[in-house]
Order: sequence, then C-alpha cells, then structure tokens
Amino acid sequence: MRLARNVKGLSNLGLVLLLIFSFLLGATLSYIFTLGFYASNEYRVPNRNTVVLQSVDFFTENATFFNATVFNPTFSPSAVTVQKIEVVTPDNKVHSTLTPFLPLSLTVGASKTLQCFWNWGNYTGQSVRVDVLAVDGLGSNLEAATPSVNLSILSVNFHPSVTAHNFTVSIRNSGSRIPLDVKSILVNGFESLTDPSLSQPLALANATDAAPANLTVRRDWVDFQGQSVTVSVETLQGYTAYKTVTPPAVTSAISINAIFNVTNTNQFNVTIFNAFSGATLDVNEVTASIGGNITVIQNWTAYPTAKLEPLKRTIIVCSWDWSSYRGQSVVVTVGTVQGFQMAKQLTTPS
Repeated sequence: MRLARNVKGLSNLGLVLLLIFSFLLGATLSYIFTLGFYASNEYRVPNRNTVVLQSVDFFTENATFFNATVFNPTFSPSAVTVQKIEVVTPDNKVHSTLTPFLPLSLTVGASKTLQCFWNWGNYTGQSVRVDVLAVDGLGSNLEAATPSVNLSILSVNFHPSVTAHNFTVSIRNSGSRIPLDVKSILVNGFESLTDPSLSQPLALANATDAAPANLTVRRDWVDFQGQSVTVSVETLQGYTAYKTVTPPAVTSAISINAIFNVTNTNQFNVTIFNAFSGATLDVNEVTASIGGNITVIQNWTAYPTAKLEPLKRTIIVCSWDWSSYRGQSVVVTVGTVQGFQMAKQLTTPS
C-alpha cells in the first residue's frame, strides 16, 4: 500500500511539473514571436536617403542664431542633400532660418554643424521643434529648449504736468543667466534718443534683486495721446522686451472757446476749462492765425491764474487789434510750458 501511494504521489508531482514547463515554454515562444514581429517593424532600416538632426544648441550669449548638427547615417543608400532648417514654436508658427551653405550635400556617414540664423529672443525658456528637410530623402526633427532670459519693461511713465516732450521707461533683467546690454529703445518701431545716452550700451545686471534701470526717452508724445504705443527695448545679445501703453489724452479733455466782441476790436477773450484731472498745465503763449499768417499775442492776462488746474476754468484776456480782420476765419491757439496746445477755429464778427 505504501509503494502504491509513493507511485501515485510521484505521478501527481510529475504532472504539475509538466504543466509548469508547458506554461513557461508557451509564454516564451509567444514572447519571441511578438518581439520578432514588432522589432522587425521598429528597427527596419530605411531604404531611402535620410538626414538625421543629431543636436540643436542655443547660446544664451546670442539670441540671433543656434547651431544644428546634421548627419547622413551609414545605412543611407547614398549622399543626401540638406535643403532647409525650420523652427516650429509653441504658438504653431513655422519660422524659416537663414542657414549658410544650404543646400548641403552630405555623403554617407558624414555630419556637419550648421549655424542657423533666426532670432529666438521672443521664445526664451520655451520648447521648440527644429525640423531638417532633405531634397532627395527623409528629414527629421528634434525638440530643444531655449535658454531662460527675463528681460522686462516694468513701466512706461508719462508726466503731463512736467512735459510732453519725453517719458521714462523702467527696465529690469531679473534672474536671467547672463547680464544684458541695452543698445536701443524704439517707439512703434522707430529708435529714439535717451537720457542717459545709449551711444554706449547700458549694462543690466542679472541678479534677482537688481535695481531697475530708468531711461528718459526724448520723444514728443503729443501725437500719441489716447493711442496705443508699443515701446521696445533691444539688447546687444539679441533679446527684445515689449510693452504696449496708452499715453493720457490731455488736450482732448480741455475745452477752449474764443470770443470776439464787435464793440471792442482791441481785444478778445479765451475761455479754457481743464477737464483733465491728471495734470496742471501752464499757459505760456497765445497765437492767432489768419490765412496762414500767425500772430503771437504779446500782451495777455490770465484770470485767476495762468495755471490750467484740473476741473478749473481760466479766462485769458488778449490785447490785439483785429479790426482789419472782420468776417475772417481765425484759429486761436493756446500753448503750454509742457508742450500741449489747444486750438479753436471761428469767424470774427463782420
């Protein structure tokens, strides 16, 4: 009986081992079959010429270009011609680069590092895709991150109580990898003079706690009142910061009216109401223009004061014999120390 039990136990153990062996063998064969199927597709060598983008290098010191290394793999059937290098930015815009030596023929196994000129200063700290295109083969692409630069215009400040002939710009380079050098300030795309002068670039430290640099832009902004203006700061390294602002509309908020009294041709009055609450202006000139001939009124008196204070009315009495200009069109203009002018056109009494 004991022998029979032992034989039966061995038979059960053998059956279990056989089942385990069969399971492992089946799993192994299935894995090999599956791996062979996918590997044959994944690692299939292309039968066309191929240009591979091996690396893309951006340099913080200069945002006007980057380097791209292209390679014709040894499995390519023959030489391949690199036609173009493009950049696709996160906003889905495609940017062509100016790349010398393109088109470029690469023999099998050859590589070349190309300098691609494209200003990426507006895409700092972002991931971009660089595409290389071939004339007679397959191209490729590579994702790359541009260096982080934090050049910013903190504020653009207009001071109508002081002047309309300039304004100030506050700039900071906080936390960038390198110091930057401001070379110019532009207003709506046109370069403007500044104080201090930028005949020598202005250095901006890159410390996180660096104090902002303040520049006075010597640009009259009377013609920009109430309009959107884009101020941009350019650096030697190729970076540009932008800020769109709207200068205050001063003169449009000031009403002016001239009165010529037919019974007194030796003078006329000008009434001004300053509805602009942001500044006090100072009258310094009154003129009368008839037929293109401008007469500067030499004697005038402002009541209660020559200061055009916010929400206040001012009356200016002007001594001028206008008897020979009866029934003619006249433009009366009041000028201020700050550079603003208010004008009124009317016809003198007959």
